[in-house]
Amino acid sequence: MACLPTHSRFTITARHAGFLSYAHTPADERLAFYIESRLCAAGVGVWMDTSSLNAGQPTRQAIQDAAAGSDHGVFIVSPLWLTRDWTEWELGLFEARDPGLVRRRASEIAQ
Repeated sequence: MACLPTHSRFTITARHAGFLSYAHTPADERLAFYIESRLCAAGVGVWMDTSSLNAGQPTRQAIQDAAAGSDHGVFIVSPLWLTRDWTEWELGLFEARDPGLVRRRASEIAQ
């Protein structure tokens, strides 16, 4: 289920409230889909890779555009999320926008 503003084949043309980042594991995916469905039901537009990427769309560019077009990032932090290069990069996209809003304490979270 995609809960997004109108978008063209390769470019999101409107802002959305949330960008959902998670590790691609069965448990994290179930939680991500649940969060997406609840936010959508509440009328909150969410960008999530599995329901928002278009076939043939360059993945890295789509994620950059989606993060730039999101008001907020929602990060489902799990032990595997902490080890993934993609999720680290996604967090970095939000950190680059406002370094004061992202605090990295992975060692504390993992314990």
